[in-house]
Amino acid sequence: MPSYTRVIQPSIWTTTIAVLVCLGPALRAVASTFTPPSTAADLMNQALRNAVASGGVHEVATGTSSTTFRMINDIGPNGGRQLITFSDGATDSLIALATSNQAYQEFNARGLTDYKVTTKTAAYANKWLRETPTTSSYVTDVFATTLASDFTQFKLLGPLTLGPVQTMNGVRVRSIRGTAPAISMNPSGPATLYVTIDGTVLPFTYHAKFGTLSFRET
Repeated sequence: MPSYTRVIQPSIWTTTIAVLVCLGPALRAVASTFTPPSTAADLMNQALRNAVASGGVHEVATGTSSTTFRMINDIGPNGGRQLITFSDGATDSLIALATSNQAYQEFNARGLTDYKVTTKTAAYANKWLRETPTTSSYVTDVFATTLASDFTQFKLLGPLTLGPVQTMNGVRVRSIRGTAPAISMNPSGPATLYVTIDGTVLPFTYHAKFGTLSFRET
């Protein structure tokens, strides 16, 4: 399950890198008598609204296509940090500052070549590269690095199907099945969003299939 926190100062930045500081307490559950929405669309929309309003989220995602990857995200209202590691050894770190329209990205040598950033790996590997809106890849790179933009990718397209109550890792959830919207270079595909139903309704885990890419986020 993503870890939702309140953010003490939305972000604290150094001159070249950014660290999103999330400090508890976690969102407190509302009274147990709360009745969650009964339709798939209402339940999904409530969970996504609560996630955006949470103040901060820690996510872990994995994906498999021609290679496998693991992505760790720490996201706040105005920026976020992302670290991706690939099974072939490539790494990509991104820090986005939405309020100042800047981002910093760091690749190791394999990441530079895999992403076709540059062949000059000796000069640019493991160094922070600054991006601004004039950088061709800026819009794609900073997508999903704020709470509002991050949770738009989990808003499934209909028709939606609401599953029965089930327990995952000790938490009662319901599944919402639909179609994931096309994102970046990935086509749309079947997806399932699991949301909590006790206390504050929140996204719990997400499974999607984008063409040959299988994606899971918790």
